[in-house]
Amino acid sequence: MLLLTLRGEIGFLTVYFSAHKFMENDTLFFKYSPLIKLAEGVWTVEGEWKKSSLGRRMTILAASDGRLLIHNAIKMRDEDLAKIAELGAVTWILAPNIYHSSDAGWMKDKFPSATLFLPPKLQKKTENAVSSWELSQHINYEDFRVFNIQGMKIEEVVIYHRKSKTLVLCDLAFNMPDIYTGIKKYFMRLNNINGNFGPTKLLKLFFVKNKQEFYYSLRRVAQLDFARIIVNHGEVLEDHAMDEFKESFEKLFQFKL
Repeated sequence: MLLLTLRGEIGFLTVYFSAHKFMENDTLFFKYSPLIKLAEGVWTVEGEWKKSSLGRRMTILAASDGRLLIHNAIKMRDEDLAKIAELGAVTWILAPNIYHSSDAGWMKDKFPSATLFLPPKLQKKTENAVSSWELSQHINYEDFRVFNIQGMKIEEVVIYHRKSKTLVLCDLAFNMPDIYTGIKKYFMRLNNINGNFGPTKLLKLFFVKNKQEFYYSLRRVAQLDFARIIVNHGEVLEDHAMDEFKESFEKLFQFKL
């Protein structure tokens, strides 16, 4: 009961268990940052999400021909959308899992020539989207690697941007700074998301339905040569990214990557 009363402030239950609509075109504008360039062909926008202290992050990745992939869309004002359009042609819009799809349909309306990719459970509800698990068939292998994380209820897709050696996650792992105090700090630590990079205990307890399939998917990701990890919740991980990824999952799930 105490945990439920805290969810408006803590946010992780709201993020995980609220029923987001994949075509929520009437949402309000939440606060967001200007475009942040992290590397050649990699930009992010950091934003707020309702009352959640976790925040969220949109990532924009450029292919070698200049076309753009938008991961985890955030509703933005027209003048800021124009800045994205200046970077290249928005070609792919990806809702990375079933819990982060609320602004994907809205973004598709703003860039009608782009292809919208939704998790299979949501894609079945609309005719103007493609299953996110088919994304690899629509983009250039020389620019991106796409990993459908099997064994997860939330149908997460992970993106690897080859040129920048950047791995883009959504809820597979968090990297929240140590910003909480009191009872909030206790519950965040209990969930393994306060002051460290790694998967949450909620992920392990509630969202992994097949450990063998999940393990196989993680092993494929762990074999990549990545120097940076972009997460949806928390800070971008720039140091020892490969080691942090392997060690955090091995510690929580007790398997070897």
